[in-house]
Amino acid sequence: MEGGDHFRTLDQRRNDGMRKRRELPPERQFQPTGERDDPIEIIEVQNASRLPELVPVRIRRMAESPFAFLRGSAAVMAADLARQPSSGVITQVCGDAHLSNFGIFGTPERRLAFDLNDFDETTPAPFEWDVKRLATSVVVAGRANGLPAGSGAAAARRAVRAYRERIIELAEFPLLDVWHEHIDLDDALARVRDRGDVPGVVEAVVRAAGDARTRTNRSTLDKVCDRAADGWRFRHEPPKMLRMPASTGEAEEVAALYRTYVATLPSEHAVLLRHYRLADVIRRVSGVGSVGKRGYAVLLLGERDDDPLFLQLKQAQRSVLEAHVGPGPFASPAQRVVVGQRLLQAASDEFLGWMTQPSASGDWFYVRQLRDFKGEPDVSEMSAEELELYAGLCGWVLAGAHARAGSAVEIAAYVGDGDELDGAVEPFARAGADLVERDHAALLDAVASGRLHRSDA
Repeated sequence: MEGGDHFRTLDQRRNDGMRKRRELPPERQFQPTGERDDPIEIIEVQNASRLPELVPVRIRRMAESPFAFLRGSAAVMAADLARQPSSGVITQVCGDAHLSNFGIFGTPERRLAFDLNDFDETTPAPFEWDVKRLATSVVVAGRANGLPAGSGAAAARRAVRAYRERIIELAEFPLLDVWHEHIDLDDALARVRDRGDVPGVVEAVVRAAGDARTRTNRSTLDKVCDRAADGWRFRHEPPKMLRMPASTGEAEEVAALYRTYVATLPSEHAVLLRHYRLADVIRRVSGVGSVGKRGYAVLLLGERDDDPLFLQLKQAQRSVLEAHVGPGPFASPAQRVVVGQRLLQAASDEFLGWMTQPSASGDWFYVRQLRDFKGEPDVSEMSAEELELYAGLCGWVLAGAHARAGSAVEIAAYVGDGDELDGAVEPFARAGADLVERDHAALLDAVASGRLHRSDA
């Protein structure tokens, strides 16, 4: 019997990758951007679809530094990438693969893993878009840390080399082995140690792991909730946690939507959630890129009053990449995020799911745990050697995600076993970092002129 509509033999995948490499060698598609769209206009278009009262918060966070601007401007870089030559090798991409979107989280088996941890922009697209964004973020981070000239570019090259070497390695694996391949925390630490005697980056990962182990549902209860006369309730703490006026009916709407989410979970997890009651809902503002989207934290309590489960509801909008590659094969933006995360992560949150219907305003939401076992190494403290090792680790992880979601064989055939891809990314990443700094300055000018408004808190 033949496979499905997308079935291709190993030889067909390899030949497709080699053909695409001949048509557009890697060194030709890593070119700095020429003509561009106005980055401030792109941000303004995004602002129009976000909560007006939170837009100034978004602008304030993006204005903090070029790296913060990069984190909040995936749409700007997507527009730049779409103007450049493409390999034509398509996989499910993260869509926002910068350094701060890698981190530590707990698997369903309660082990700590290191992987990609943000999928709001995930969609099928050229594999190199993730590689380019990662490399650019490495150079921007190096400059933000005040590292010597060239250090960031060297770290970016290390990330791409690690990506290429890992994708070539995975191309030799059976499909099921690729699907189950993952990197737990011990593997991550061993990999860093094997690459050189740089204890700082090991300490950064260990420190983040220590933080992650303290971020349990039980510890979160004391940090974000107070015990009221009628039980535990979220604490109103602007600007991150915002109590909603009862007159709006917003909390009741979220509760109704929550019940539709349970239908997207595996049956055993749906049964587990029936042992919890929904105790409280609060609006939650998080991150840089997500500011202005509607988001909520939900407190569920089990049979005992000290047995909480915290879930996060986040609004899912159209991926910024879809304006350039078209819509993916998903029924809603929320399903796109969840399916993309399940494809790219080897071990995803057991409570990851989506609403099967939109809110009254037409917004779609996906759901995941709020803080349970999550941590992120502090990139801003890393030396040149530490950044290079950490960037390599991120490149290695990104290759695993792409291999799970697409064709390691086709990508490996395209990138080749020479260093053309590694060398081509250095000038691209430097040029990309220059654009980020220029766009950040344009944002500050737009605030100064009154075109954009920035909050003071």
